[in-house]
Amino acid sequence: MKVLIAVDGSTYAAAAAKFVRGLPVTTTLEVSLVTVINPPDVALSTSTEMWYPQYVEHQHEFAEEALTRIAEIFQDSDIPVDRKISQGHIGHAIIDHAERIQADMIVVGAKGHTAVGRILLGSVSDYVATHAACSVVVIRPREQDNDEIRHRVSIAFDGTPPSQTAMDEFASFDWSGLEQIQVITASPKLEVFREDILSTIMEEGARRRTEARRTATAGAEQLQSHGWKVTPETIETEHIGEGILESADAFGSDLVVVGDAGRGTLTRLLLGSTSRYILRHAQQSVWIVRHRS
Repeated sequence: MKVLIAVDGSTYAAAAAKFVRGLPVTTTLEVSLVTVINPPDVALSTSTEMWYPQYVEHQHEFAEEALTRIAEIFQDSDIPVDRKISQGHIGHAIIDHAERIQADMIVVGAKGHTAVGRILLGSVSDYVATHAACSVVVIRPREQDNDEIRHRVSIAFDGTPPSQTAMDEFASFDWSGLEQIQVITASPKLEVFREDILSTIMEEGARRRTEARRTATAGAEQLQSHGWKVTPETIETEHIGEGILESADAFGSDLVVVGDAGRGTLTRLLLGSTSRYILRHAQQSVWIVRHRS
């Protein structure tokens, strides 16, 4: 399994690296560290020639130091690590490198902790999560030091191929250290204001709730077969993404897993509405699993 970690010299990148080191993979894990320098566009002149080369050199030195610090996190492991310094648009460079090495996953740190900060997700992590063809994990370090193994995880599951892919990818890891897993199935709440269709809408609502319980139970049983403690949860909500996060918060999750439809070159510019909402509003780390049809 090839994992690319985006490095920017911050504590968020270190948290991302700790998460990767703690991944309980059942296959060989290869890590690629990439950091990107993005010198300002300036017109060449006698004055810029005085400082611009030194400025770029300084950025390279800073990038090397940042890569070295992150590489040290893996020094006592058997995980092979390579390093790459790119130059240009940061988001573009990360995506290009991921495609070049055929990464299975990109892990990037996010800085948003407050309500406003989470909505205004860091531009790099937002760009990568939106445009990557592979799965992306956006790490939000908790107030305490980031644990290598997640203890409580919520998985959004509605029985569709993308959510099944998310379930399968999560289950491909040996999560022996997990405390508990929550499988959330959400259905839209039906509002009605007309007496003549009230009974019909109530019947439809009951049917949807029954189907949601069946779906959540089926998803939980898939994970229970691995020996994990799993709780199925069904919710009826006016906003699917908001309802999933409220349920994950109540469960005490520190990681939310959600599937997203596979994107082609032209169509992967936008995440699905639910996965994008979760990415931007979650207080937890978010694992977006890409489904390739």
